Amino acid sequence: IDGDGTIQDDEYLKITKIGEPGAAGYNLSGWSIYGGGESDDIIAAPEIIMTGGKVGYLCGGSNSNQVTGDTSVTVTGGTVEHHLYGGGRRDSATVTGSASVTVKGGWVDYLYGGSMSGAVTKNTSVTVENGTVNYLTGGGHSVGENTTVKMSGGTVGSIYGAGHQVDGDSTVEMTDGTVTGDLAGGYASGTVKGSTCVKMIGGTVKGNLYGSGEGTVTENTSVEMTGGTVGNLYGGGNLPDLVTGAKTVAIGGSAHRASGLEKCMAGELLQFEN
Repeated sequence: IDGDGTIQDDEYLKITKIGEPGAAGYNLSGWSIYGGGESDDIIAAPEIIMTGGKVGYLCGGSNSNQVTGDTSVTVTGGTVEHHLYGGGRRDSATVTGSASVTVKGGWVDYLYGGSMSGAVTKNTSVTVENGTVNYLTGGGHSVGENTTVKMSGGTVGSIYGAGHQVDGDSTVEMTDGTVTGDLAGGYASGTVKGSTCVKMIGGTVKGNLYGSGEGTVTENTSVEMTGGTVGNLYGGGNLPDLVTGAKTVAIGGSAHRASGLEKCMAGELLQFEN
């Protein structure tokens, strides 16, 4: 390091307990990396860029303290063996701003746009351009405003647009790439207090596409599909009576179904011809 206070692409911090990194970077699979800190509150906008190596847990926020500002995590290579959080980890690890995660390469096991147990008071956003993510959730434990997930490439096992609690809306937009499981605008549990929206412009969802999920949506759900391929498509969720408002589906362009999709009522199992 040349002492200018910035780690350049051709520089690195030497970790004395481990020694020199290997050709693929440090193996920190037993470690947790935080953009914020361990226990002291900070006023800053922490940013993490991971280009290689291995890490156990990666958090844009802190372990147990508050971050006053926005957090950002970008992964271009390497492996996150356990969880990646755009926010913090513990109950007290609040981010009083927005949290964003971008994956441009590498491999991530579980990815959450928000925090594990704490809150992100504003918005969360997750963007996948390349690489592999086993499981993706746009939110986390609690998001004060809206969640957004955008996928333009790569491979993701399953996508949930929301999280345990989202006080605003949840949006998922897919233009390319492959989801090997299901894609849902909501979450597997919890509540979206606003509406959910799924926009599918391209790519492939090998499982089912849901406007919501298994959690509650207080307002409406919508699915707009103008391209790509899905298995089955549901305007609502895979459990009944969890969407308070309307369930709407719009189909057009080059959208098409996987073989064997039967025609049923829109809002339950989607009906379309091509």
